[in-house]
Amino acid sequence: MYIPEEVNYIIETLNNNNFEAFVVGGCVRDSIMGMTPKDYDIATSATPLNIKPLFKKTVDTGINHGTITVVLNKNNYEVTTYRIDGDYNDCRRPKEVYFTTKLEDDLVRRDFTINAIAYHKNVGFIDPYRGIEDITIKCIRGVGDPNKRFQEDALRMLRAIRFSSQLDFDVEPITYKALLDNAHLISNISVERIRDELNKTFLGKNLTKALLIIESNILKYISPNLNNYLQTYLEKSIGYMAKADFSIIDRLVILFRYLNSEEVINFMKLLKYSNQEIKQVTILHKYTYFNIQDNVYSVRKTMSILGKDLFFNLIKIKEVLGQDIININFLGRDVISNNDPLIISDLDINGNILKKNNICEGKEIGRVLDGLLDLVLMDPKLNKESILLDNCYKLLDK
Repeated sequence: MYIPEEVNYIIETLNNNNFEAFVVGGCVRDSIMGMTPKDYDIATSATPLNIKPLFKKTVDTGINHGTITVVLNKNNYEVTTYRIDGDYNDCRRPKEVYFTTKLEDDLVRRDFTINAIAYHKNVGFIDPYRGIEDITIKCIRGVGDPNKRFQEDALRMLRAIRFSSQLDFDVEPITYKALLDNAHLISNISVERIRDELNKTFLGKNLTKALLIIESNILKYISPNLNNYLQTYLEKSIGYMAKADFSIIDRLVILFRYLNSEEVINFMKLLKYSNQEIKQVTILHKYTYFNIQDNVYSVRKTMSILGKDLFFNLIKIKEVLGQDIININFLGRDVISNNDPLIISDLDINGNILKKNNICEGKEIGRVLDGLLDLVLMDPKLNKESILLDNCYKLLDK
């Protein structure tokens, strides 16, 4: 397994000071699968007080739970003491943790066998729960008793579904039964964490595995209405979602296309999406079945309303849904290539010029600029101050 130089440096520093250290979890799993890890987590027998003096710069990321972030060349690496979790009382985090010097104690508390593998270049893989075998057979299996794992942290149930979708793995029967038996515990988890897992699930490479969301019925404990909607429309949507870019915005637009705007907003607010995300999805949702006329004025007008980025997002969504927008796409590319004016700030005139020429003031300025923009959207050659000034009076007479 390849270990980056800085990660090796951290491990060797700990080893040279008589502490064990291994890379663990997702980075090991991804490496075994031939994927490039996004980050590297290090588990060690050293306590936070042992770790901090060994490195020039550290951050107390989660010192009470044994996690210190080591900063090397502006890169962050989480180093966590081997630990044993105490009792859980909120289905999410242990009330207390106990540090241990045994790697095996740390691995037993992890969620799935594929994430309970450790590696050291001089030792090789430490795999007490046969996670490598489960990676080989593409299996999501709880470590030890999956009921206990889900009762400790109910979010692990959605993580099982998410890994199934992301990695194209199957949830093995005993683990899946435990998921069904403990599904009600998901109500203890914050909506933000549920939303994040749903996003990752809907961005998975095998979206048919996302159907576990409706097969398990788990979301009925969060929102019966959302659960009912997905029961009806998720299976109809995943084929289209899979064809869309790896953008959660695009995929949510496709998923929510059977709703009206108010319902889209309600579901997104329920899951605590940001105002920006809600705005983007609702705008694209509104225009998904809007008929953009096959002419450059209609294209410029739509692009003016949506903005360039969202316009091309819309084109991709329409294409995925089977709408004939090839020429609309070409026209849009021409508009960009020609640098056509699309918004009021692109006009060769502004409110100060209107006031300076005694044309209008106050609210009339906005109405006139809107009218001038429409003229320029029809013919960009009109975007010259003298021509626009000549047209101001015509607009005011209307």
